[in-house]
Amino acid sequence: MNTANPNLFLPSLDDVTITDLQIIDEGSPIRDVVDLLNRQGATCTLIRAAGQIVSSVTIRDVVRLIADSPAPDSLTLSAEVGRPLIGIARDNPEGVLEALRLLTEHQTGHLLAHNADGTLAGMISQESICAAVTPAMLIRIRTVAETMVAAIITAEAGESLLSIARRMDEHHVSSVVIVSSEAGGARPLGMITDRDITRAHAARIDLDTTSAHAHIASQPITITPDATLWEAHQAMNRAHIRRLMVVNAAGYLVGLITQSTLLDAASPQELQHTFELLQRSVSMRTAKPLASGEPIGPPQTHSSVSLLLVDDNGLFLQVLHRLLVSRGFTVAGVASSGREAIAQARALLPDIILMDVEMPEMGGLEATSAIMDERPDARIVILTVAEDDDTLFDAVRRGAAGYLLKDVDIDQLSQYIRGLMRGEAALSPILAQRVLSALANQMRQDSALQPDPSSILTHHQIRILTLLAQGNTYKEIGRLLGYSERAIKYHTGEAIRQLKLKDRAEAIAYARAHMQRATWPDVGDPQ
Repeated sequence: MNTANPNLFLPSLDDVTITDLQIIDEGSPIRDVVDLLNRQGATCTLIRAAGQIVSSVTIRDVVRLIADSPAPDSLTLSAEVGRPLIGIARDNPEGVLEALRLLTEHQTGHLLAHNADGTLAGMISQESICAAVTPAMLIRIRTVAETMVAAIITAEAGESLLSIARRMDEHHVSSVVIVSSEAGGARPLGMITDRDITRAHAARIDLDTTSAHAHIASQPITITPDATLWEAHQAMNRAHIRRLMVVNAAGYLVGLITQSTLLDAASPQELQHTFELLQRSVSMRTAKPLASGEPIGPPQTHSSVSLLLVDDNGLFLQVLHRLLVSRGFTVAGVASSGREAIAQARALLPDIILMDVEMPEMGGLEATSAIMDERPDARIVILTVAEDDDTLFDAVRRGAAGYLLKDVDIDQLSQYIRGLMRGEAALSPILAQRVLSALANQMRQDSALQPDPSSILTHHQIRILTLLAQGNTYKEIGRLLGYSERAIKYHTGEAIRQLKLKDRAEAIAYARAHMQRATWPDVGDPQ
């Protein structure tokens, strides 16, 4: 059991309590609220009625009022438009973790901190916690891809500020990304926030006739999915902003990361998730305790075996990289998404690829299909926490050479890698039995229904599928048979259509299954 204290990585409640409170009386004009928030740079003010603090109003509430009212200048502040007050004791033993839990449970951005005698000590907000968080291990090892928000509200540069304000209220968001739509995706131009709306209103700018383009920075600040949360935190601090647009290698918008998502990375649930992952990663090392400075595992020499590691969890990648290198393997590269894996596999030509399943942009199974299309001889092992039959069989159907769970012992993983280089499959005995049982059932069902391949396919198509099943590429087959690569692809497609299969991976599996049953026609060696 991990006995690390999560509070070691977080500030105290006193460190995150704002004592300089913004308070406004009930009945004040909304314009006074806007002026107060803009002047103080605050995101929330407390509402006072009859000498008592009764509720709070946030900058998002003000945006909603402005968007909904035909005459916002005539609006006054009432306790009913505010939010209920959620409190926390300054001496709460769980500290910031309890504050995070309350913020999440009540879907609020602010808490009131009370002294032991019940008097008001100040306010705690998501922003005050983010400002006080010391750079810690947690955000140094996690990546932007793990925590970014992929569902983003966007608008074109020509849209009016009023339209954008209404869009913020409709989708309950505090920002809208301004984009230029292109064939390859949406290229971010900038961002309009709730504060931009309130400032424009305070400046008496006509929101209905003013376009977003006039209120965005000339150089949008972006970050990539493979950057760490610590790098995102630094970028926000340097630019004095609370949000970063996430772009892929082509510069297209793929997500958004905010101070709130940085805060979520330190929430109790995420801390527990990270600790569990640490425990799982540590369990891969060895069952025997290691002495200080002792190398992990026996000395091995497998440097001729190059590996590509693909996983969107930075912590798991770091641990796995270290353990495999300690076993003498060469890690040629790492990737954090399916698209990166395809590019890395093409550039590095690794001997073996260890592939996760669930990843941003493109998952591991889709990446496996794409890599196998380019390199039928590729050895891809799915390394995942998913042990359901659907994922397992889908991976095998797509051409994966193995399927292992992430709790596999590092010595067992090393043995599977060495076995792959000898042409063996990387499957645990239990998973192998499940695959074999399923294949046996399928073959029994198909034996009476599937006709002889020679009655469906031409001699030429059989020869091409034979060479594909043996691990040859389209280019290699074309060279052997004296045809262009395009012609080989065409005949393969015709064979897939006639066999009523889904793709090339299924055609290869079909040919190999018949070869194992000795029912595949012998067409001889190519001349």
